[in-house]
Amino acid sequence: MVDWAAHLGVVLERLGEDVTFTHGTGAPTTVRGLFENSYLAGDVGQVGVSGTNPRFSALSSVLGEVDPGDTITRAAVTYRVRAVRPDDPGGVTVLELKRT
Repeated sequence: MVDWAAHLGVVLERLGEDVTFTHGTGAPTTVRGLFENSYLAGDVGQVGVSGTNPRFSALSSVLGEVDPGDTITRAAVTYRVRAVRPDDPGGVTVLELKRT
């Protein structure tokens, strides 16, 4: 059986970046993971819309408990967690974010 969390941990260590994570009113901690901010475009009826979809992925064991409303700060920009999507058995949690 493949230990996906171990493999992903190596990838995140090499390609990831450190952000500041704050759970509730607790103390901020540094977490290493992968930040994405994909550009999205589409149509609603005859109107074109576009935006971004910021996400942060990290090992679930490193993140610990995460709830909607917690925050991630990256490069002096703060994002609020909108949704938490654990990836089991991969051992990674994806946080859907919204810029505050």
